[in-house]
Amino acid sequence: MILPKIYIKNEIYYTSREISKLSSEYSILQEENRFLKQKVEYIKFKNQVLDTVF
Repeated sequence: MILPKIYIKNEIYYTSREISKLSSEYSILQEENRFLKQKVEYIKFKNQVLDTVF
């Protein structure tokens, strides 16, 4: 009776650790995505300005 309880608690613990890890990775990727979008917008703007100059 006690063995399944320990197993379930361990599974919950490791699953929550994995969820936490994935959540932090997701947050990092969102930030990186935001940065890359800004970079793309800058490149588009720069390209438009250069096209109008020439």
